[in-house]
Amino acid sequence: SHSKNMKLTHLSGSSAQQHCLKFGHLPTYFIKNVHKTTIIQNIQNPTDQIILRGHLDKITCMSQFANLLLTGERGRDSDVLLWDITSQKLIQRFSEHDNGLMSLGFSEDGLFWMSYGNDHQLHIVETISGDIVGRVTLQYNFTKVVFGGRVIDPRGFKLAQYNVVGILESGQLIRIVYTPKTGLFEQQPVTQAAKKQITDCCFLESDPNLLVCSCTSGDILIFDMFTASLLTQINLPGQISVLNCIAVMRLSQEQKIQSKEAKKKNIYQTYERIEKLDEQLIVGGVNIIAVLKGQGQKWDVIFKQQLNQNVISVDCDFSQRGIFESDKGDITMLVNQQLFPVQSQHTKRITDMKFIGDKILSYVSEDQSLRILDLVDFQMAMVVKAGTKQFPTCVCLNKIQLIVGFSDGLVKIFDSENGDILMEFQGSNDRINSVSADLNLVLLGDSQGCLKLWDIRLKKIVEQHKPHNAAVTQIELQKDLNGEPLLLSASEDRNLVATLKQIRLLDFQFNAAIKAFVQLEKLFYVLNGSAIDVVDLKEHKIVYKREFQQKMLSVCVFEGDKIVAGGSDGSIFILGKNLEVLEEKKMHSGAVLKVAAFGGVICSADENGELIVWD
Repeated sequence: SHSKNMKLTHLSGSSAQQHCLKFGHLPTYFIKNVHKTTIIQNIQNPTDQIILRGHLDKITCMSQFANLLLTGERGRDSDVLLWDITSQKLIQRFSEHDNGLMSLGFSEDGLFWMSYGNDHQLHIVETISGDIVGRVTLQYNFTKVVFGGRVIDPRGFKLAQYNVVGILESGQLIRIVYTPKTGLFEQQPVTQAAKKQITDCCFLESDPNLLVCSCTSGDILIFDMFTASLLTQINLPGQISVLNCIAVMRLSQEQKIQSKEAKKKNIYQTYERIEKLDEQLIVGGVNIIAVLKGQGQKWDVIFKQQLNQNVISVDCDFSQRGIFESDKGDITMLVNQQLFPVQSQHTKRITDMKFIGDKILSYVSEDQSLRILDLVDFQMAMVVKAGTKQFPTCVCLNKIQLIVGFSDGLVKIFDSENGDILMEFQGSNDRINSVSADLNLVLLGDSQGCLKLWDIRLKKIVEQHKPHNAAVTQIELQKDLNGEPLLLSASEDRNLVATLKQIRLLDFQFNAAIKAFVQLEKLFYVLNGSAIDVVDLKEHKIVYKREFQQKMLSVCVFEGDKIVAGGSDGSIFILGKNLEVLEEKKMHSGAVLKVAAFGGVICSADENGELIVWD
């Protein structure tokens, strides 16, 4: 029987996808997606996470209302999942779309939700029953569809109809009116300012007929959806760049009632509506985040901050707080016109990771970053951008420095304390797949099967040879009894080789390409195909062997006497010295490409960019 000691303490990563960041069901939580996984995280305590899994492909859109959450995925057979966040249970799986979801949304009152996909189908579903109550194939190609509230006529009466609006690929708007009683839809183009390309929109809190939009021109447009016409265009003071996203500071139920009481009158016209407008907006765009406060047609920028990244998602809550995410995976809160960093995450798959101390993890990613993560508070201790078009492929520590190899053969050496670049050189003409180092020597293994040993004091190669006929997958720099460099290397050519001064001392050929290996005492644990072989290299014999139901891709030593291995189906195994399975967990949404361990902590990273920390 397997032990049950591994506990997931944190899942990190970011899809950095537009319009995919929300405040949670409680004020202290936010919601984000990492590929196929939805994470609901406590802002103040990163170890407090709710993890929702059920999608078979990458999540592309979501919407939240009270304790309900909708998530939709891409792919040929694309589902919408309706979750109860409080119970963490899946309420409904909706499988009416083909070729991926574009937009999801709840009506303002939560009675209905809608889904729109690449198949141009718009569905309206009754929340409580899960029944489809409206369905239409739209004649336009929308990039986003937004579900609003009940239509209000010029006398101030709520009609038995709902506002829906779609943004065309051209940036134009189409008004869609949905009538629940008949299940019918009316579509109508919206008159708007010339040459204004809309990027995002949302309905205002104080008047559900009014729609506010962000534009590529940096302008903000406000429309009356009842008349499908433009009311006003807000030209922001100062040079504002392309706006990507917009959200309205939400009103509590009490504030909404007060707002309605203040506006009560028998008859009011469209032009009076805009004069009564009193809202706060948060807009994000290329290198900017801003908050606007408006009364009528007079709008003031009450907060504006230039950023070195693009804001792709914004949301607001009932406490006048904003939260936004950048294309670099950084999540920030905006409270009382001040910015507070919440999280900095990698946006692409992790290519390598190593512990550099107790609960301090260094890792590199295809998003061109080197990161050091403190596993106590799950805050980034350091983020260093590679400063090259190529991405880092491997990392190691030589006690004081981080040595990073790149996909174009470049090597950069960083100070592990402050992230300063101490040295860089062209280590190889090909992709570097693995790096190992001591204080003076750096060993590189590349995609052509070559090993290159550099003396970083002399800045030159002191040894190079080609012991393999295919890509090197892993290397280890060791010392023999005389203190001479002993080079261990594994390759896709199925060979594990030990060389000393270019002389082949030991080798062993396996049944499949070697993905990784570790040494425990005098034995080597070698991952090849779906097997792990334990080899005594000096005796040239296999001591233990275990076959798995999947390919084994990553391995590390755990607590000095155990092995952690990651598989292609997302499983993590803890194995004893004789390869007996002590524990097995399947939490990853994709193949586990890297594992690392220190003390009682295990980290695992998969092909979808998920990084899981186990205790």
